[in-house]
Amino acid sequence: TANKDPSSQINSEDGNKRSAGQGNDQTANKRSKMSKKDAGRNHTWRDFDEEDKNNENRAEKPPHPGSFANHELRKKFNVVIEGLEEDSEKTAASSLRDTENSKKDTSKKKVALLLGFLGTNYGGFQVNPDQRTLQAEIELAIFRCGMIAKSNFGHPHKYSWSSSARTDKGVHACAQVCSLKVELPDAEWETDDGIEQARQRIEAKLPSDIRVLDMVRTTRNFCAKTQRDRV
Repeated sequence: TANKDPSSQINSEDGNKRSAGQGNDQTANKRSKMSKKDAGRNHTWRDFDEEDKNNENRAEKPPHPGSFANHELRKKFNVVIEGLEEDSEKTAASSLRDTENSKKDTSKKKVALLLGFLGTNYGGFQVNPDQRTLQAEIELAIFRCGMIAKSNFGHPHKYSWSSSARTDKGVHACAQVCSLKVELPDAEWETDDGIEQARQRIEAKLPSDIRVLDMVRTTRNFCAKTQRDRV
């Protein structure tokens, strides 16, 4: 048998190593791209320290201009909310402390409200800038009952607000459904009577032309807009 050239064998081995190295580099690059893509889909992959830093630097968005959390709308319709007025910082601080202390044994869960109303005095159901709306009145009543946090007041998406329909100015309804997350004492969540008491408290804070006909607990995925017939 003829002897093989040693230099030829060495060159062949080097070529195989280079090919293997290139293959490993391509695999690593592919995995890196996949990791970045997955990280975009799944927020749990992100750097939490960096995300927290960005959240701290990001200014809090102002409340919806059609909510009574907005000072200008309160001023326009002469609505006073204790603890929110700019000239009552002491009252606001005291109210915030009382709220924090009273919510030690509370939890937030989703409910559906069955509403009836006369729309004569309102500019429609959905919140709109510079208008007194039914949604704004309902949100205000629930906030006054302590069922919406001060930081969420005026930000409907924060408490998962949804409604089965919108109505125009002056339109009445007898079976409108809304869903949202509210905060109640743990003991009230355990019984139907507790939820009924919460319903009565909300209704007591509403004008006489808006009634809460029923209030029931729902699953956390319930949406009044798409699942109105399930309650």
